[in-house]
Amino acid sequence: MRFIKQAQHCGFTLAEIHALLDLRATDAACCGDMRKRAIEKKLQLESRIKALKAMSDALDRLIADCNQDRYPLDACPILAALEGAELTASKGAP
Repeated sequence: MRFIKQAQHCGFTLAEIHALLDLRATDAACCGDMRKRAIEKKLQLESRIKALKAMSDALDRLIADCNQDRYPLDACPILAALEGAELTASKGAP
């Protein structure tokens, strides 16, 4: 149980933990196999962190643009930006 909790704490999903346990039970596996899985997970986490940072930065810009609490909703810069981003994203979609 401790193995599962520690692996979850490191970001591994239950499916990935199952694969780690299977690897652990494989006679031909070595430490390098486990290291490779850890490196892959770290790269996935770094990618997610980068994406979350970009989202946070985008929200910071929207919040800074909307510095008037008294704007009517139809003049809200956040809504306008999101609507514009939605149109831009749908135009650029393949």
